[in-house]
Amino acid sequence: MKNVIVISVLLLLVSSCKCERNANNNSDSASSSMSATSTDVKGSSNNNGVFSMIVNDLSDEVKIPLSSLVESVEIIKLDNSEEALIGGNQGVSVYNNYILVKGYNQSPFKLFDKKGKFLTSIGAYGRGPNEYLNVYDYNLDEENEVIYILPWQSDKLLRYDLKGKPLPTIPLVQKSPKGVFCVDTKAERVSVFVLPFSTAPLVAWIQDFDGNVISKTPSGPLALRPDYSNEVISTRNTDNFDVFISQFGGKLPDTLYHYSSNGILQPKLTLDFEGDETALHSLRELPNHYMGSIMDIKRLSERTSIATVNLSFIVDKKTLKSSVFQLLNDYVSGDIIDYPTYRFRSGYFVNNYDPAILIEDIEKGLESKTLSEQQKNKMRELLATVKESDNNYIFCGKLKKQ
Repeated sequence: MKNVIVISVLLLLVSSCKCERNANNNSDSASSSMSATSTDVKGSSNNNGVFSMIVNDLSDEVKIPLSSLVESVEIIKLDNSEEALIGGNQGVSVYNNYILVKGYNQSPFKLFDKKGKFLTSIGAYGRGPNEYLNVYDYNLDEENEVIYILPWQSDKLLRYDLKGKPLPTIPLVQKSPKGVFCVDTKAERVSVFVLPFSTAPLVAWIQDFDGNVISKTPSGPLALRPDYSNEVISTRNTDNFDVFISQFGGKLPDTLYHYSSNGILQPKLTLDFEGDETALHSLRELPNHYMGSIMDIKRLSERTSIATVNLSFIVDKKTLKSSVFQLLNDYVSGDIIDYPTYRFRSGYFVNNYDPAILIEDIEKGLESKTLSEQQKNKMRELLATVKESDNNYIFCGKLKKQ
């Protein structure tokens, strides 16, 4: 069954940035699942490591268990205190010791520890100094205990400590209509990649904390007419700063890049539609795989369209075998996970569960043939404790690196 997203100015799910980085072993690995049924894609990999994948050669849909991609999983109940309530489906990023929840419905970011204890709100929602409205990208630097927030249309990068107190902002070389970033806190260097409007000179740059340019990349052939329906994406699931521009109804070259510390855009993956009209799509990177989604678009009006996720695909980095795939939740529901490519960020698989939906998924899992009896016992124990009045639960798993 196809999944439907109604989009007004096409706001795709944007993931946070990360500069740094007891398994369920009863399932085959993602690579072996793919090799059992997938076809060698008639793409090519050049000497610079760029892989071009022919879309029309994708076939043989496979079901890949989540356990083949993550080391282990946790289901973390967030605090039930009034100040900790998060609601909604807002973004959540999980780190080794913290959980950072993006602000929702005019509320600020909320910081939790890895056991779900509410620690503090970060900054405040508003237009004043050290306040923010719509946020496009954010990151938590655990080692240096700093949270970075980049709002839309901002000419500064906001900083906060882990108690939620503001630190001096970092002035940006160029205003960022929509942007992603990577910070080396100790070296006081910031790498920024923005949606490349034709009205702005740079698509990417590296600067110091005072706003001095170290390296810059002109927009050049990547330049777009100013249009906020396009997106720039970085998932930060590896040690690389990966960037991808998702263009709504355009002809921009569809390449996933690494933006290196010396200011070079290194192409890594591109799709070849073999002369057919380029479909709206997105590309993402995991430690051992690339993932992507290809969508069908139906325009309803001048400002509103429906984007239907036509298919999701996965590429094994070692073998370059590719398949259309579905991601199987072999921990909770035993069912297919919707929008799989959007659920990996900052080195983790993350699902922000409303408690009522978690109860439904556990009940599905107890009837499923996918879950092991051991896993079903864990879910029975959890089900006995979950209440619909609870705060949300964070289901997360750290990505395997090998």
